[in-house]
Amino acid sequence: MYLIYNGTPCPLDDFRISFNNRGFQYGDGIFETMIAENNAVNYLTDHLDRLKNAMTAFSLESNENFNETLSSQIYHLLKINNQSEARIKIIVWRTGEGLFVPDDNDTDYIITSIPLKRPPALKNSVDFFQDARLGKHPLSPYKTLNCLPYVLAGLEKKKTGMDDLVLLSHEGYVAECISSNIFFEKDGAIFTPSIETGCKEGIMKKQIKKICAKEGIRFEEVLWKQEELFDADLIFTGNVATLSLITNVAHKSFLSSSPLYSLIKESLEN
Repeated sequence: MYLIYNGTPCPLDDFRISFNNRGFQYGDGIFETMIAENNAVNYLTDHLDRLKNAMTAFSLESNENFNETLSSQIYHLLKINNQSEARIKIIVWRTGEGLFVPDDNDTDYIITSIPLKRPPALKNSVDFFQDARLGKHPLSPYKTLNCLPYVLAGLEKKKTGMDDLVLLSHEGYVAECISSNIFFEKDGAIFTPSIETGCKEGIMKKQIKKICAKEGIRFEEVLWKQEELFDADLIFTGNVATLSLITNVAHKSFLSSSPLYSLIKESLEN
Protein backbone atom coordinates (compact mmCIF):
# COMPACT_ATOMS: atom_id res chain seq x y z
CA MET A 1 0.00 0.00 0.00
CA TYR A 2 1.12 3.52 -0.84
CA LEU A 3 0.41 7.08 0.19
CA ILE A 4 1.21 10.29 -1.65
CA TYR A 5 3.67 12.62 0.06
CA ASN A 6 4.03 16.06 -1.54
CA GLY A 7 3.05 14.59 -4.89
CA THR A 8 5.27 11.49 -4.76
CA PRO A 9 4.07 7.92 -4.03
CA CYS A 10 5.64 6.44 -0.90
CA PRO A 11 5.17 2.97 0.66
CA LEU A 12 3.15 3.31 3.86
CA ASP A 13 5.80 1.55 5.94
CA ASP A 14 8.52 3.92 4.73
CA PHE A 15 6.78 7.21 5.58
CA ARG A 16 8.28 9.20 8.47
CA ILE A 17 7.83 12.71 9.86
CA SER A 18 10.21 14.76 11.97
CA PHE A 19 9.64 15.22 15.70
CA ASN A 20 9.34 18.98 15.09
CA ASN A 21 6.55 18.58 12.52
CA ARG A 22 4.14 21.46 13.19
CA GLY A 23 1.09 19.25 12.73
CA PHE A 24 2.39 16.99 15.51
CA GLN A 25 3.74 19.76 17.76
CA TYR A 26 0.92 22.29 17.48
CA GLY A 27 -1.93 20.75 15.51
CA ASP A 28 -1.02 23.33 12.87
CA GLY A 29 -2.89 21.80 9.98
CA ILE A 30 -6.13 20.63 8.45
CA PHE A 31 -7.58 17.56 6.77
CA GLU A 32 -10.31 16.48 4.41
CA THR A 33 -11.94 13.06 4.13
CA MET A 34 -13.74 11.78 1.04
CA ILE A 35 -15.19 8.56 -0.35
CA ALA A 36 -14.38 6.74 -3.59
CA GLU A 37 -16.96 4.38 -5.09
CA ASN A 38 -16.92 2.61 -8.44
CA ASN A 39 -13.61 4.25 -9.36
CA ALA A 40 -14.95 7.77 -8.77
CA VAL A 41 -14.54 10.17 -5.83
CA ASN A 42 -17.87 11.51 -4.61
CA TYR A 43 -18.24 15.32 -4.53
CA LEU A 44 -14.52 15.74 -5.25
CA THR A 45 -14.75 19.40 -6.32
CA ASP A 46 -16.73 20.31 -3.19
CA HIS A 47 -14.13 18.61 -1.00
CA LEU A 48 -11.17 20.30 -2.67
CA ASP A 49 -12.91 23.69 -2.58
CA ARG A 50 -13.52 23.30 1.16
CA LEU A 51 -9.90 22.25 1.70
CA LYS A 52 -8.66 25.27 -0.23
CA ASN A 53 -10.97 27.58 1.75
CA ALA A 54 -9.61 26.06 4.97
CA MET A 55 -6.05 26.66 3.81
CA THR A 56 -6.91 30.31 3.15
CA ALA A 57 -8.45 30.60 6.64
CA PHE A 58 -5.28 29.07 8.13
CA SER A 59 -2.94 31.26 6.01
CA LEU A 60 -1.54 28.13 4.37
CA GLU A 61 -0.19 28.59 0.87
CA SER A 62 -1.44 26.59 -2.14
CA ASN A 63 -0.58 26.60 -5.83
CA GLU A 64 -2.88 28.01 -8.48
CA ASN A 65 -3.62 24.53 -9.93
CA PHE A 66 -4.56 23.18 -6.50
CA ASN A 67 -7.74 21.28 -7.45
CA GLU A 68 -6.36 19.77 -10.64
CA THR A 69 -3.10 18.69 -8.98
CA LEU A 70 -4.72 16.97 -5.99
CA SER A 71 -7.45 15.41 -8.10
CA SER A 72 -4.87 13.80 -10.38
CA GLN A 73 -2.85 12.54 -7.42
CA ILE A 74 -5.91 11.07 -5.66
CA TYR A 75 -6.82 9.01 -8.72
CA HIS A 76 -3.20 7.94 -9.16
CA LEU A 77 -3.15 6.71 -5.55
CA LEU A 78 -6.34 4.71 -6.05
CA LYS A 79 -4.79 3.14 -9.14
CA ILE A 80 -1.50 2.09 -7.55
CA ASN A 81 -3.34 0.79 -4.46
CA ASN A 82 -5.74 -1.08 -6.77
CA GLN A 83 -8.81 0.40 -5.06
CA SER A 84 -12.14 1.13 -6.70
CA GLU A 85 -13.72 1.89 -3.29
CA ALA A 86 -11.85 3.62 -0.47
CA ARG A 87 -11.80 6.23 2.26
CA ILE A 88 -9.40 8.98 1.17
CA LYS A 89 -7.82 11.47 3.54
CA ILE A 90 -5.74 14.53 2.73
CA ILE A 91 -3.72 16.06 5.58
CA VAL A 92 -2.05 19.43 5.08
CA TRP A 93 0.27 21.03 7.62
CA ARG A 94 2.48 24.10 7.88
CA THR A 95 6.17 23.41 7.31
CA GLY A 96 9.25 25.01 8.81
CA GLU A 97 10.16 25.78 12.36
CA GLY A 98 9.19 28.44 14.84
CA LEU A 99 7.11 28.09 17.97
CA PHE A 100 3.66 29.66 18.07
CA VAL A 101 4.94 32.12 15.45
CA PRO A 102 5.69 30.09 12.27
CA ASP A 103 8.75 30.90 10.20
CA ASP A 104 6.70 30.64 6.98
CA ASN A 105 3.37 29.45 5.58
CA ASP A 106 4.62 26.76 3.19
CA THR A 107 2.90 23.39 3.36
CA ASP A 108 3.51 19.66 3.23
CA TYR A 109 0.74 17.15 2.63
CA ILE A 110 -0.06 13.47 2.42
CA ILE A 111 -2.92 11.64 0.72
CA THR A 112 -3.94 8.22 2.06
CA SER A 113 -6.54 5.68 0.96
CA ILE A 114 -7.83 2.86 3.17
CA PRO A 115 -10.66 0.32 2.81
CA LEU A 116 -14.11 1.87 3.15
CA LYS A 117 -16.21 1.11 6.22
CA ARG A 118 -19.68 2.63 6.30
CA PRO A 119 -21.55 3.75 9.43
CA PRO A 120 -24.69 1.76 10.33
CA ALA A 121 -27.94 2.58 8.52
CA LEU A 122 -29.74 2.69 11.90
CA LYS A 123 -28.56 4.22 15.17
CA ASN A 124 -30.82 2.89 17.90
CA SER A 125 -29.14 4.39 20.97
CA VAL A 126 -27.95 8.00 20.97
CA ASP A 127 -27.43 10.44 23.84
CA PHE A 128 -26.00 13.90 24.47
CA PHE A 129 -22.31 14.46 25.22
CA GLN A 130 -21.86 17.07 27.94
CA ASP A 131 -18.14 17.07 28.74
CA ALA A 132 -16.69 19.07 25.83
CA ARG A 133 -18.59 21.83 24.03
CA LEU A 134 -18.09 23.31 20.57
CA GLY A 135 -17.73 27.00 19.76
CA LYS A 136 -18.00 29.17 16.64
CA HIS A 137 -14.80 30.76 15.35
CA PRO A 138 -13.29 31.42 11.90
CA LEU A 139 -11.79 27.91 11.75
CA SER A 140 -14.67 25.89 13.24
CA PRO A 141 -16.40 25.07 9.89
CA TYR A 142 -13.27 23.17 8.79
CA LYS A 143 -11.59 19.92 9.86
CA THR A 144 -8.46 20.73 11.84
CA LEU A 145 -5.76 18.56 13.41
CA ASN A 146 -7.25 19.35 16.82
CA CYS A 147 -10.24 17.01 17.17
CA LEU A 148 -10.20 16.51 20.94
CA PRO A 149 -13.94 17.17 21.59
CA TYR A 150 -14.77 14.46 19.04
CA VAL A 151 -12.15 12.09 20.46
CA LEU A 152 -13.55 12.53 23.98
CA ALA A 153 -17.06 11.93 22.65
CA GLY A 154 -15.77 8.85 20.86
CA LEU A 155 -14.31 7.51 24.09
CA GLU A 156 -17.64 8.10 25.84
CA LYS A 157 -19.48 6.35 23.01
CA LYS A 158 -17.20 3.34 23.39
CA LYS A 159 -17.55 3.31 27.18
CA THR A 160 -21.36 3.51 27.15
CA GLY A 161 -21.97 1.30 24.12
CA MET A 162 -23.98 4.03 22.39
CA ASP A 163 -24.32 4.14 18.61
CA ASP A 164 -23.48 7.85 18.53
CA LEU A 165 -23.43 10.99 20.68
CA VAL A 166 -24.74 14.50 20.02
CA LEU A 167 -22.27 17.29 20.73
CA LEU A 168 -23.50 20.67 21.98
CA SER A 169 -22.29 24.25 21.65
CA HIS A 170 -21.08 26.28 24.63
CA GLU A 171 -24.56 27.83 24.74
CA GLY A 172 -26.24 24.41 24.89
CA TYR A 173 -27.44 24.25 21.29
CA VAL A 174 -27.42 20.97 19.39
CA ALA A 175 -24.35 21.06 17.09
CA GLU A 176 -23.53 17.74 15.43
CA CYS A 177 -22.65 14.11 16.05
CA ILE A 178 -19.18 12.61 16.39
CA SER A 179 -18.42 12.31 12.68
CA SER A 180 -21.49 13.68 10.94
CA ASN A 181 -23.95 16.55 10.71
CA ILE A 182 -27.37 15.96 12.23
CA PHE A 183 -30.71 16.68 10.56
CA PHE A 184 -34.29 16.90 11.83
CA GLU A 185 -37.50 16.42 9.91
CA LYS A 186 -40.53 18.28 11.28
CA ASP A 187 -43.81 19.21 9.60
CA GLY A 188 -42.50 18.38 6.14
CA ALA A 189 -39.32 20.49 6.47
CA ILE A 190 -35.66 19.69 7.09
CA PHE A 191 -33.70 21.45 9.83
CA THR A 192 -30.01 21.27 10.73
CA PRO A 193 -27.84 23.14 13.25
CA SER A 194 -26.38 26.46 12.17
CA ILE A 195 -22.61 26.81 11.88
CA GLU A 196 -23.03 29.33 14.73
CA THR A 197 -22.98 26.25 16.98
CA GLY A 198 -19.40 25.44 15.92
CA CYS A 199 -20.41 22.46 13.77
CA LYS A 200 -18.59 21.57 10.55
CA GLU A 201 -19.84 22.86 7.21
CA GLY A 202 -20.48 19.35 5.90
CA ILE A 203 -20.30 18.27 2.28
CA MET A 204 -23.37 16.04 2.72
CA LYS A 205 -25.22 18.97 4.26
CA LYS A 206 -24.53 20.90 1.05
CA GLN A 207 -25.96 18.06 -1.07
CA ILE A 208 -29.11 17.76 1.06
CA LYS A 209 -29.63 21.52 0.87
CA LYS A 210 -29.45 21.28 -2.96
CA ILE A 211 -31.99 18.45 -3.04
CA CYS A 212 -34.41 20.38 -0.84
CA ALA A 213 -34.10 23.46 -3.06
CA LYS A 214 -34.75 21.36 -6.18
CA GLU A 215 -37.78 19.61 -4.64
CA GLY A 216 -39.25 22.73 -3.05
CA ILE A 217 -38.67 21.45 0.50
CA ARG A 218 -38.08 23.96 3.25
CA PHE A 219 -34.49 23.70 4.56
CA GLU A 220 -33.43 25.77 7.54
CA GLU A 221 -30.31 26.09 9.68
CA VAL A 222 -31.35 26.58 13.28
CA LEU A 223 -30.29 27.06 16.88
CA TRP A 224 -32.14 24.34 18.78
CA LYS A 225 -31.74 23.41 22.42
CA GLN A 226 -31.89 19.77 23.46
CA GLU A 227 -35.57 19.93 24.31
CA GLU A 228 -36.41 21.36 20.87
CA LEU A 229 -34.79 18.35 19.23
CA PHE A 230 -37.38 16.16 20.97
CA ASP A 231 -40.13 17.89 18.97
CA ALA A 232 -38.74 16.51 15.69
CA ASP A 233 -40.61 13.76 13.85
CA LEU A 234 -37.52 12.05 12.43
CA ILE A 235 -33.77 12.49 13.01
CA PHE A 236 -30.87 11.38 10.88
CA THR A 237 -27.15 11.97 10.52
CA GLY A 238 -25.25 12.50 7.30
CA ASN A 239 -21.65 12.47 6.13
CA VAL A 240 -20.10 11.57 2.80
CA ALA A 241 -20.10 7.87 3.71
CA THR A 242 -23.86 7.52 4.27
CA LEU A 243 -27.08 8.71 5.90
CA SER A 244 -28.05 7.03 9.16
CA LEU A 245 -31.45 7.15 10.86
CA ILE A 246 -31.57 7.79 14.61
CA THR A 247 -34.47 5.95 16.21
CA ASN A 248 -33.82 6.90 19.85
CA VAL A 249 -32.21 9.89 21.60
CA ALA A 250 -31.98 9.91 25.39
CA HIS A 251 -34.80 7.32 25.58
CA LYS A 252 -37.10 9.34 23.28
CA SER A 253 -38.18 7.39 20.20
CA PHE A 254 -38.46 8.82 16.69
CA LEU A 255 -39.80 7.61 13.35
CA SER A 256 -37.68 5.05 11.51
CA SER A 257 -38.91 6.07 8.05
CA SER A 258 -40.73 8.82 6.16
CA PRO A 259 -41.46 9.70 2.52
CA LEU A 260 -39.28 12.81 2.81
CA TYR A 261 -36.29 10.89 4.15
CA SER A 262 -36.72 8.27 1.42
CA LEU A 263 -36.80 11.01 -1.21
CA ILE A 264 -33.54 12.53 0.05
CA LYS A 265 -31.82 9.14 0.27
CA GLU A 266 -32.94 8.09 -3.23
CA SER A 267 -31.86 11.44 -4.69
CA LEU A 268 -28.38 10.99 -3.22
CA GLU A 269 -28.09 7.48 -4.64
CA ASN A 270 -29.10 8.49 -8.19
